[in-house]
Amino acid sequence: MLNLTVNRTINLYPLSNYTFGTKDPLFEKDPSVEARFQRLRDEFDKIGQRRSVEGVLLVHEHNLPHVLLLQLGTAFFKLPGGELNPGEDEIEGLKRHMTETLGKQEGQSHDWEIEDTIGNWWRPNFEPPQYPYIPPHITKPKEHKRLFLVQLPDKAYFAVPKNYKLVAAPLFELYDNSQGYGPIISSLPQALSRYHLSNYKFDTKAPVPRKDPSLPANLLRLKNEYQLVGMRETVEAVILVHEHNQAHILLLQLSPTFYILPGGELEIDESESDGIRRYLNQYLSPNDETIDWKILDTVANWWRPNFEVDQYPYIPPHITKPKEHKRLLLVGLPEKAHLSIPNNCKLIAAPLLEVYNSDCYGRIISSLPQSISRFNFHLC
Repeated sequence: MLNLTVNRTINLYPLSNYTFGTKDPLFEKDPSVEARFQRLRDEFDKIGQRRSVEGVLLVHEHNLPHVLLLQLGTAFFKLPGGELNPGEDEIEGLKRHMTETLGKQEGQSHDWEIEDTIGNWWRPNFEPPQYPYIPPHITKPKEHKRLFLVQLPDKAYFAVPKNYKLVAAPLFELYDNSQGYGPIISSLPQALSRYHLSNYKFDTKAPVPRKDPSLPANLLRLKNEYQLVGMRETVEAVILVHEHNQAHILLLQLSPTFYILPGGELEIDESESDGIRRYLNQYLSPNDETIDWKILDTVANWWRPNFEVDQYPYIPPHITKPKEHKRLLLVGLPEKAHLSIPNNCKLIAAPLLEVYNSDCYGRIISSLPQSISRFNFHLC
């Protein structure tokens, strides 16, 4: 079942609206990483999979979205949250951890507004690696971590434990920076890109459809059209199936090493839903049939800041007029369908564990495991 939040707006308030104080240190349960995994192993034998929750708190500074992170030492960053007690509700558990970490004082209630699930990560073994999917050979993951978006009020006081610093990290610093922040925090720009963050405002004008023999030709036409109609609007479809009880993404393979999601540029004044249906029928429907494509949700948004190859799941801070905006939409297939594939491409079903590889699939497609991890999949 899917929890749908199409084009949802999240209000961001200036960092300067918030007041920060200190309180007694908050120590980890375990003195070392080795001790933490030993406790995980011991508890798994008794109560099974560990459940943990973390909160994503957003503010803005210089009109740019920032994520609030707890910094321990010089190089370790984490989201506020922690382990759930046996039988504890996820929302109540997150509120408990948020209050323990950032609340004024112990025992005082705090009205945390939990907005939405933005990701799920699993630890398959008693080891550090975590993934935004359950690897196919794993039947009993050792830990499940759910990330929630927390809507902050316009003003608040945060009491930060003395052994931590509360820092506001801009999305562009987190993006693709797993070395500095780890795979979960560095994936937040992709996970958050599906939301409309209320301090983002820019002009949106859709251009004519793209028909180019090469990427350089596409970028040249983008430059020419931008002078006439402004920012290019594109849409792409994320279509999921399952095989061997594992979620797979349908991709169009244009060459041995080049893969795309079905979609393309919107025509002037064309709606996103009409445009994505037009492209899906063009790519996948038989000539004499129309498939009932169900547009379910926004998966992510990406922007091209310049007339160049690079795209990002946020608008870089120095960019006021992005050259292209791409929206990824989750599209549902009917239970049975006849798909007709153009002769110049192949339709493949790529498992999430394989897609999780930017070297092969590019940044947008390889980010899909993180972006769709917030959904609960029901295998039919």
